[in-house]
Amino acid sequence: MRKENYIRKSVVSGCVQILMLSLMSFFLFKEMPNIWLIELAAVEIIIVITGIKKYLWKTGKKSNIIALLIIYVIFWCVLLSVLYRPGQTLAEYSYGGDWGEYKEIVSELLAGASAFGASADLAHNMRLSEFLLNRNNYLLSALYYGGWAGAGFVIVLLVLFLAATRKLLGKHAKYNYNYLVYTAAWWGLAIRVIVGIFYSFGLLAMPIALPFAGTIGIYMDTMALGLLFCSAVEGRRINASICKDCRIRDLYESDHVEISEAEYGEGQGLPYLVQVRSGEAAYECIAEEEPQFNVLVLMLFAKNENWLLILKKDDETGRWNDADDEEIRRSVRYKVMSDNCPECMEVFNE
Repeated sequence: MRKENYIRKSVVSGCVQILMLSLMSFFLFKEMPNIWLIELAAVEIIIVITGIKKYLWKTGKKSNIIALLIIYVIFWCVLLSVLYRPGQTLAEYSYGGDWGEYKEIVSELLAGASAFGASADLAHNMRLSEFLLNRNNYLLSALYYGGWAGAGFVIVLLVLFLAATRKLLGKHAKYNYNYLVYTAAWWGLAIRVIVGIFYSFGLLAMPIALPFAGTIGIYMDTMALGLLFCSAVEGRRINASICKDCRIRDLYESDHVEISEAEYGEGQGLPYLVQVRSGEAAYECIAEEEPQFNVLVLMLFAKNENWLLILKKDDETGRWNDADDEEIRRSVRYKVMSDNCPECMEVFNE
C-alpha cells in the first residue's frame, strides 16, 4: 500500500488479504479451547497495529487508518462471538470450565501462604495438593512451597525475562524486514507473562499458561525465543549500517570545516580518506561525492555509531558548511544506508 501511494485498489487488496489470513487462522484454531482464539486475536490485532505504526501512520490519512483498524477489531469480535453459547458468562466463555471453583482454591492458597517457606496449614490440604499436581503453574507452586517470597522471586524473574527478550529485538528493530514476525514472537511471550500472572492469582478468567509451562508451552516458547535470538543477530548487522545525520556543531565549535587537500585521491577530484579540520580538532572520514545533490558526504566512525556529515562548499572561502535543505539530507541518508545495508534491513526515506 505504501509503495503504491495508498491508491484505493492497493488498500482494498491489502485489507482483504489481512482479513482472509485472520479468517484462515480462526478456522485453524476453531476446535481448540476458546482461550487459544482469544490469545490469537490479541496477537494479530497487536501485529496489525505494529504494522500500521511502521508503514502507514506517518504518511497515511490517520482517520482512515483508525477506521480500518476499528473494522478489523470488530471483525475479530464477530468471529469470537460465533463460539459463544446463550447464557454463558464471559468467564465461562474464556475459561471453559468452573471459574468459581478455580478462584476458591486459589483463594485458599493465597490466604494460607506464609511469608517464607511452606505453610504448615497448606501442607495438610489434600485438595490443594491435588490441584497443584494437575497444573503446570510454577508460580502457584512457588507460592505453595516457598511462600510469598518464592512467588515474588518468580514474578521478578518473569519481568526480567520479558525485559531481556525485548532487548533481543534490537535498538533499531523497525528496520528489520522480519520485524512483524519477531514482534509477534515477543508479544506472545509478553501475553503469557502478563496474563499468566493475573490468571494464576485468580484475577483474570483467561487460562493462559506462563512461559515454558507445559509441553506445548515449552515447544511454542522455545520457537519464539529462537526467533528473538535471530532478531538479535540480525540487529547487530543492522546497527552497524545505521547512519546518524549529524551537523558540524556536533563535532566542532564552529559552523564550518576545512578538508585537507593532501588526502584527495589522485585524478578523482574527491578524497577516499580525508581529514576534516576546524581549529585544532580534526577527524578522519570516508568521503563520497553526491553529484545529484551537489553535496559531499563524509562518514565518521565515532562513539560506536556511523555519523554522516552532509556538506556544501562555499566557493568564496573554500570552507565546507552543512547542507541546509532537509529534503536533500533525508535523501542522501536514505541513499547511503540503502547502498550499505544488509539483506535483512529495510530502509525508509524519513
